[in-house]
Amino acid sequence: MKIFTKHPFSITLCFFLVFIASALGQSISLNELDGATKNPSDLSVAEIYAKHLAFIDPGNITPMLSSITRIDATSSQINSEFSGQSSSMTTHSTMANFRDNLGRIATVMKMENMNTKTIFDGRDGYTEMDLMGGSRTEMTDEVKAAFKNPDMDLLIRERRIPEGAGASLVNANGRNFYVVSYDYSTSYGNMEIAEYYDASNFEKSFMVTKSNMSGTTSNTLQEFNNYEDFDGLKQATLSRMQSASTSASFSSQMSSETSHTYRINESFSFYRDGSLSELSSALPAIPTGSVSSSAIASAIGGTSSSSAAVPDQDSAQIAAELASVENLEESEYFKSLNLRERAYQLSLRAKKVAGTEGSASVTAAVNTVNTAERREKIQKMDAAVAGKLKYRRSSLYTMMLDDNRRERYRVIKDAFGNAVLSEKFNDHNIGPYLIPAHGMSGEKDQTKLIEEYLNNKGVARDLVAKWFNRDANGNFNMDLIAERGQYNASEIDVKVAQSSVRGKAMLADAGRELLGNTFVIVYDYKYTNKEEQAKKRGGLLDVISTVASVAGYDDVANIATGLRVASDVVGKGYFVRTTSYLYRLVWNDDVANEFYTYLWNDASDSDSKRKELFDRSDLFKLEYVGSEVSRNNLQSTIFTSKSDNQLIEIATTRAVDKNIGKLQRTFEEFRVKTPLLNTDPIAAQIGTKEDVEKGDKFEVLEQILDEDGTTYYDKVGTIKVDDVWDNAYLADEVDPNNEINYTTFKGSAKKLAPGMLIRQIK
Repeated sequence: MKIFTKHPFSITLCFFLVFIASALGQSISLNELDGATKNPSDLSVAEIYAKHLAFIDPGNITPMLSSITRIDATSSQINSEFSGQSSSMTTHSTMANFRDNLGRIATVMKMENMNTKTIFDGRDGYTEMDLMGGSRTEMTDEVKAAFKNPDMDLLIRERRIPEGAGASLVNANGRNFYVVSYDYSTSYGNMEIAEYYDASNFEKSFMVTKSNMSGTTSNTLQEFNNYEDFDGLKQATLSRMQSASTSASFSSQMSSETSHTYRINESFSFYRDGSLSELSSALPAIPTGSVSSSAIASAIGGTSSSSAAVPDQDSAQIAAELASVENLEESEYFKSLNLRERAYQLSLRAKKVAGTEGSASVTAAVNTVNTAERREKIQKMDAAVAGKLKYRRSSLYTMMLDDNRRERYRVIKDAFGNAVLSEKFNDHNIGPYLIPAHGMSGEKDQTKLIEEYLNNKGVARDLVAKWFNRDANGNFNMDLIAERGQYNASEIDVKVAQSSVRGKAMLADAGRELLGNTFVIVYDYKYTNKEEQAKKRGGLLDVISTVASVAGYDDVANIATGLRVASDVVGKGYFVRTTSYLYRLVWNDDVANEFYTYLWNDASDSDSKRKELFDRSDLFKLEYVGSEVSRNNLQSTIFTSKSDNQLIEIATTRAVDKNIGKLQRTFEEFRVKTPLLNTDPIAAQIGTKEDVEKGDKFEVLEQILDEDGTTYYDKVGTIKVDDVWDNAYLADEVDPNNEINYTTFKGSAKKLAPGMLIRQIK
């Protein structure tokens, strides 16, 4: 601990040695590796390194590397004893560590109570902290000498053979390894290092470090797992470190688990010139998991451990923080959460109070429309009434992929969580809004990840439970169905309805109009900093091609267009590429009959067996409809006073709406109906937010309620978009003088009336 006080950079240097978390756990202990018999190797150190390089770099790109940045998200458990006093501490951090082949180093670390930035330009350096108002410490000559070590310019360890390195072959726990062993000396002391390469494929599996630094002896075991490709270079993305240290008055044991990504050929100036606050905010979120302290002794000392700690999810950690708060809505911490997180925490608290993990819900007052024994058409009305017309909206549950390794993760998460669902949909959010990415966020097709989550969590079943207001006792009612479908609540009682032709027709109508139009959208966001993209591309033509591919420009046909696009790119701002995955609840006659016959439960005749059957039922399914990708080029020139975080918040919020519009264009079953606001001019309250474009065609529908309560629609005309209303998020800041709040259409208004419904057609 005294080293940290004397040398602030040592905090960074300590975590520089920490690698990545392993979900598999420690498979071989330090004792097993040390106790393995070392046999002569049939390969030299040079041959072992060459085979490892062939494994991680099959395309031989390492000679062209100018820099590598490693991004870590670490959870650490430290148990220590100092002068007879014991203590235990769990720490969490994220870190970006940049190194280039000129020996320049930049490290940015974000911890729970402090952020640090260390810069070494090859000659001089410093460490900056934001603790207690901020401080900056220049590197001493001793520290600079350590950073000037010849190996500091090595981007790949195996590109240079350490002096005095030797090779051996060992078998540990049934696995064969080639071992490269060497000594490493620093001004603080000496280290003995042994690197273990799997004999079958030459991936680096373990590294053992034994050191004596300033009177402190340490033994460290690192295990590397899950090699993934980063722009042609394979690197371990998950690993675990176990370490034990002792001195005359101090002893400690440390266990670290870290997830890990890489960036290749970044610019040193990005870290050198960036402020500590900006750089730390660009890092992924600090992990909230814990590390199993019981694994420390077993990994260092004897029996291997096969269990690794599982990090808690953010929402679970938040719930734990709020556990002692009696009134959530009076808590400042609760108020700091985004809207979706607040809603989820309230639902968790309601379930806890009810003593059940079931779907407890609170039902609002129900407004119904009585149906006469005749055909009833929507009558003409004034525009003010038409704008508030109740019509049967599709219902929507929205989620996003949760990848805390992504740039500006927290900003994206909170912007999504605060986005207000379009009034064109019924809000059918059932609680959780994040799908853990588990390191798979780089995949272009996320359907496998998403569907595993939806199936494992029983999302389809929970959507049905929400429709029927399932309470803590497993009882259903039809109140929400009546409210959203404008049915007479007394007539749609399930047991009564099933006994008459009219009642059965109403239930079928509700299934078709309401449950059958229940959708789930999962968003996956990817942001690109325009300025950094331009720097990395390093040339006008490259910038133009980058914009064309990333931002979605299809025609960069002449140099004038190219120059305009390049001019847009060089300024501050972001591209956002958003992929949205659309799913639909399967509700048909077979599903409905089985549900009403075998699973229906209500307060008048509650049956615990039916409750249990529903809880275990796999009757309900979600079907994949398709996906859409939108690309937004968000210019800071539009919002000149906005910070980077605010720009990303705007882009995230706009992408939610834009992708819904694109999905509606592509998939007919997802197209929503919107009431006409007026007929002179023909107008409706939709616009750019719904991805409406000039020339789009819409059919005009008249809603008809038949005498048995069922609904159908008569087409009465076709209209075409004329002037589009810009109703995108914060559009009023772009043009504060625009007072028009509707889109106008061309077409005949003779048969049209305010309140009739319009739906887009191809």
